[in-house]
Amino acid sequence: MSDAYYLREGWSKTKEYGPAVMTAALMHGGIYRIIRALRYPLTGVVVEAINAIIKRGFRDRIALSNSYFFPWRFTALSVATGVIVLVVGMFIGLWVNARSQYEPAP
Repeated sequence: MSDAYYLREGWSKTKEYGPAVMTAALMHGGIYRIIRALRYPLTGVVVEAINAIIKRGFRDRIALSNSYFFPWRFTALSVATGVIVLVVGMFIGLWVNARSQYEPAP
């Protein structure tokens, strides 16, 4: 088998599976970015919930420290970027799915 055969086969597989791989990578990147951006605000919510339980059930105990500041503008911008990447990945996936189901008229 020659190099031309491998090149032709590799290029056909790249054209076939490339958009699907790109879709998976974009969706993974978008979800990762959203989770990474919401990590600290969600941690603050969990600490506040634990403090509420401590204040309600154990009045003589000291509450946990929740002294961090996380700029909401940065969080919103980062989450919005993640959502954009996720939506682009979904659109590419829908395009690939529609293209694979398309049968040309005879």
